[in-house]
Amino acid sequence: MKLAWGKTNAPESSRANPVPLRGQCRISVSARATRDDGGGRVLLHVDNGRMWAINQMGSRIWDGLAAGTAPEQIAKAIAREQRVPLEGVQRDVQTFLDELEARDLVMVSPRNT
Repeated sequence: MKLAWGKTNAPESSRANPVPLRGQCRISVSARATRDDGGGRVLLHVDNGRMWAINQMGSRIWDGLAAGTAPEQIAKAIAREQRVPLEGVQRDVQTFLDELEARDLVMVSPRNT
């Protein structure tokens, strides 16, 4: 499963050592999303005017975040739906969340311990 950002993907080094999924994510008040014709989305940061294209799997994660679903639950649902190992999905979801956070499209809170 790959999560694409337009023509670029996260570097392999960021996926080498998976980080456990953190707690909750909240979509930034500055983020807007619209579906594209291929089932992905175009994300817009209204404060800085930057736009990003995400693929269908990124869109699936975005929809879960928009519904208030915890990243761990999103990963479990995707693994079950796609019939793939959970560990790989967790790694990919975390990489995607890190990218969203770096672009100020989401705010990630720590996991409750």
